[in-house]
Amino acid sequence: MSPSSPQEQTLRGWQGRELPLRWHQPTAGEGTAAVVWPGLRYTCDRPLLALTTRALLARGVTVAQVWADYQTPAFQQAAPEQRWRWLIAEALAVLQAVRQEVQPRRWVWVGKSLGTLAMAGAWLEGRGRDLAASVWLTPLLAFPAVVKVLAHLDTPALMVGSREDPTWDHAGWQKAATNLPVEPLLLEQGNHSLEIPQDARSTQQNFQRVEQTLTVFLDRIFA
Repeated sequence: MSPSSPQEQTLRGWQGRELPLRWHQPTAGEGTAAVVWPGLRYTCDRPLLALTTRALLARGVTVAQVWADYQTPAFQQAAPEQRWRWLIAEALAVLQAVRQEVQPRRWVWVGKSLGTLAMAGAWLEGRGRDLAASVWLTPLLAFPAVVKVLAHLDTPALMVGSREDPTWDHAGWQKAATNLPVEPLLLEQGNHSLEIPQDARSTQQNFQRVEQTLTVFLDRIFA
């Protein structure tokens, strides 16, 4: 495989449903892996996750992107507790596949929005606590589970959000940001995708700030 030729894999997720993974292999490097888990309407080819995948590959990290579709009626109409168990079950399936495929010495989890719920669920199940690091893009801080995990992480974490994001929660952000391993990057402008409608230049500046901060963060992790 090469970075331009991802390999597809289909796992069995919640109640046997298909759970697609897309593997990106770096040109060099071994023993490190990353899970990239998208948002509800924010796939892995959107800017924030695409730049994160590139940054990981540049550091020799094997990347497993999750391409599950959670906009289906089955997920959307399920009770909140069932959706929570659904995400946890699929998070654990992905972790098992990564460990079998790569057997990583170190691994990183990147979650965007809904992906931060999956990440929190795995951690609370005791299955994500061997992380080398984690990246939380627009975390869903209105969910106590996400705040609880961020407040108790003992490994480096990058948390990125915007004051203008309708899902941003001041109290949750403050609580998470007081945990020393958590590095917060709070943008003043930007929606839930950290974009500023009708302002391409400011949107690009947001992405550049995220990329610069992520670069420093990952360089520290993979030094």
